Amino acid sequence: MKSSKIIPLLFFLIVVSCGGGGGGSSSSAAVGPSSSSSSSSSSSSSSSSSSSSSSNSSDTSSSSQNCPTFDELVPTTPINVDENSSNISGLLLPTGCNIEVLSIIQSEPVNSNSIKPGWFGDLTQGEKTPFGNSDGSTLVITSDTTIGNANEITQLISNIQIADGVTVTIGGNLLCDLKEIQTYNGILKAEKVKLRYCHIRAGGGDSNAPVGRIELKGVSMMRGTFAVPSGNALYTQYIIEDSFLYDLIDGTGSIYSYIWYPREEGLVVKNSVFYMHGGFDIGFNSNGLTSPPIIDNNVFAFPSDTFVTSDRNQRNLNTWDGMKNRPFIGLWAAYGDMKLSLFHNAYLGGRQAFQAYYDSTDQKIESNFDYFGITDLNDIESRYLSSSDNLENNDPIVKDPQASYETITLSGNTLVKSEATYQFDGTNAILVDGTTYVDPPRELIPPIFAPPIYWSLGEFKFEMPPDYEAGMKELNYEIVVSEAGVEKSKTFKVIINDIVD
Repeated sequence: MKSSKIIPLLFFLIVVSCGGGGGGSSSSAAVGPSSSSSSSSSSSSSSSSSSSSSSNSSDTSSSSQNCPTFDELVPTTPINVDENSSNISGLLLPTGCNIEVLSIIQSEPVNSNSIKPGWFGDLTQGEKTPFGNSDGSTLVITSDTTIGNANEITQLISNIQIADGVTVTIGGNLLCDLKEIQTYNGILKAEKVKLRYCHIRAGGGDSNAPVGRIELKGVSMMRGTFAVPSGNALYTQYIIEDSFLYDLIDGTGSIYSYIWYPREEGLVVKNSVFYMHGGFDIGFNSNGLTSPPIIDNNVFAFPSDTFVTSDRNQRNLNTWDGMKNRPFIGLWAAYGDMKLSLFHNAYLGGRQAFQAYYDSTDQKIESNFDYFGITDLNDIESRYLSSSDNLENNDPIVKDPQASYETITLSGNTLVKSEATYQFDGTNAILVDGTTYVDPPRELIPPIFAPPIYWSLGEFKFEMPPDYEAGMKELNYEIVVSEAGVEKSKTFKVIINDIVD
C-alpha cells in the first residue's frame, strides 16, 4: 500500500570511480580468463568505505552506549512491523558503536529460477580474474566467447563490444567497475550470475545484419545501467526473466532503459523485480516483431523520497527527481496492430505506472490484472497517466485492476499473442496474415520483493514502507556488517502486519 511517510534527507559521500576504456589501437593485449589479479577494484573501496550513515566509532565508548555485539544485534525471533510503516523497532544500534552496517537486503531469490540477490559489495573482496584489454582500450569480441566461470569472480578492465552474430556468455559473477558491454548486433547472455557496476546496452544497429540480443535470466544486477539511450542502439531484442535489478542509475545522466524498435522477439520482461530503476521507454513497429512486447508478472518499486544507507552512492537530487517523476513504463511509438501487453505487474512507491504519448500510441498500452499499490479500485486512474492528465497523452486500456498482488491462474482469452505470416519487401517485413492463440492455463506467482533496510542515527528503517497487499507478509533479510574490521552476515525475518487501509 502506498505510504505518505517521509524519510529524512541526510548527506553522505561514497566515492565511486568511473570505468576506463574507449578507443585504442588494435595492438593492445587482450586479457582473458586464464590471467589473475589480486588487486581490489575501484568499486571495492566505494562499497567498504566509511560514510556518515555508518556506525563507526565516535568519542563515546561502545560500552557507555550499551552497544550490542553483532550476535546480540540480530534477534532470533521474527520482528513484527505494521505495513505502511518505515520504522523497525526490533533492531537497535546506537551511534558510536563498533559495527558498520554494510547492507540489509532480502535473502531470498525473487523466485525458484533465480539466484539470491546478494549486495553491492559482495564481489569486491579477494582475487579476481581480469578480462579485457590490458591498456584499457575497447576489446572487440569477434568469436563466441564465455567470460568467467562459476569458480571465480571476473573483473572487466576495459569496455567490450560484441560483433555481428557473435555470442558472449557471462559464465560467472562479473564485476564491471562501470565498464561497458555493448552488443553491435551481437548476443549477450547471462544466467544465474551476479553483475555489479556494469553498463550493458546495444551499440549500433544494421537492418541487414543479424538481430542482436541481450538476455538476462535469473541474474542479480546492481549498480550500473541497462540499455540507456546511446543514439544508435537499434533493433536489439531484450529478454529479462526471473531477475533482480537494483539501483541501475549509476554513471550517466540517462537513467532509463530505452527500447528502440526491437525486432523478432522484441521485448520480454517477466517474473522480475525492478527497484530504483529508471524505467522503460519503449517504441516498436509490429512489422518487425514475431510477438507483441510483453511486461508480465514483475514488481516495479521506487521510494518516494531520498535517503541514506552505508552502501548508497552520492545522489544528484535533480537526477533523483527526474527518475521519480517519470512513469515506470513509457510508450512513445507503437506502429501496426500489436499492443504493449502489461500483465499482472505491481507498481509500488511514488511513481506513475505508465504513460502513452505521440500519435501512434493511442489504446496501445493494454494493462490486465495489474496492482497499482492501492486497495481502492475507484482511485486507479490516479496511478497512471492519460489524456485526463494532459491532452498530449494517449489513453491506455486498463482491464481488471487488482486490489492486491496475489497468485492468479490464467485461463480463457488471456495473454493473446499474434502468430503472423510475413513477406519481405526488400529488407522490410510486411504482415500478410495473422492468427491468434491463447496461452494454456497457468499460475502466475508474484516475484518476492523485500524493501531494503538502512541504518540512520541509531535507527533502522525501510527504504520504502512494506505493502501487505503486494505480498510483503513474511520478509527474510540478510544483514552484512563490519564489526571491528571483520565482515559478518546473518539472516532474520520480519513479519508484516496487515492494517485497515
